[in-house]
Amino acid sequence: MQRELISLLKIDRNLFIKEVMRRLLGRPYEHNHILVKNYSDFIILKNIKEKGINIVKEGSLYILRTNFGSFYAPHIKMFLPIINGEIDQYGIINFKDKKVLDVGAFIGDSTVYFIRKGASLVYAYEPIYHNLLKVNLIKNDVRHRVVLFPKGIYYAPKTICVKENYAGSGLSVGSKCFRTDALEQVLKIEKPDVVKMDCEGCEVAILFTSCSALKVSRDWIVETHGIEVPVIMKMEECGFNYMKLSNVDEFISLIYFYY
Repeated sequence: MQRELISLLKIDRNLFIKEVMRRLLGRPYEHNHILVKNYSDFIILKNIKEKGINIVKEGSLYILRTNFGSFYAPHIKMFLPIINGEIDQYGIINFKDKKVLDVGAFIGDSTVYFIRKGASLVYAYEPIYHNLLKVNLIKNDVRHRVVLFPKGIYYAPKTICVKENYAGSGLSVGSKCFRTDALEQVLKIEKPDVVKMDCEGCEVAILFTSCSALKVSRDWIVETHGIEVPVIMKMEECGFNYMKLSNVDEFISLIYFYY
């Protein structure tokens, strides 16, 4: 933790002083419209500073500006896929003229990224934040190249009720309910060239999907939540190779599958 403070001193002396006082006195502070109440908030702000990311506040919304688009959200934790560099790792795939199935489109950061990288069309599934997703697609002038589905993906058509928790929504049972489509049917109907799944557990649907359906798409990027081994085994059985891109923590991995 001391090393983080020292590196911060080189970036922003004013922020360094605020963080030292927070740790000594336990008082939250605001820096560039971002409220820092704990260590988690501090790490987010530190990463923003280190990467030179521009975040401003407009009314009740934060606006994050990147080299591929601008995104609106009510909380900075909704920008974590960009701040943590997850979006950058999608660059391993060539999206030029490809149709992409974006499962867990969230606030639209990945959807806009795919289009900026040349995707011809994106099928965006987002069951919770679909209204915000639509706003960001319009703001970035890509709405006409996205088919938006305000629902989830699972192994079968179901009604699922989860807890709403920003980027972690879906990891526990709650009161936010939505319908799902079966992954098998979506793959056979839409026939995407690329699939991205970051949907807080819905990747379990892969285990119940036939190899013929999975191989409709040659490239997959999947974030696994505690089921890395069975997902890898299933994809290998279907003829896919894989490359682990990163470990978010002990239970969450980002994996690239291809054949």
